[in-house]
Amino acid sequence: MTESPCVGRCALDEEEVCLGCGRTMAEIQGWASLSTAERRAVLDRVANN
Repeated sequence: MTESPCVGRCALDEEEVCLGCGRTMAEIQGWASLSTAERRAVLDRVANN
């Protein structure tokens, strides 16, 4: 299971992207239901931004 990238600095910008972890609000809310492949895709996107 892929761990959440949350770093405990939760604040959303005007586009509803977390300034701490880089995930969208939808990604944060749906994290528990994402597959491992989907989680890795989110992590890859966040790492490349």
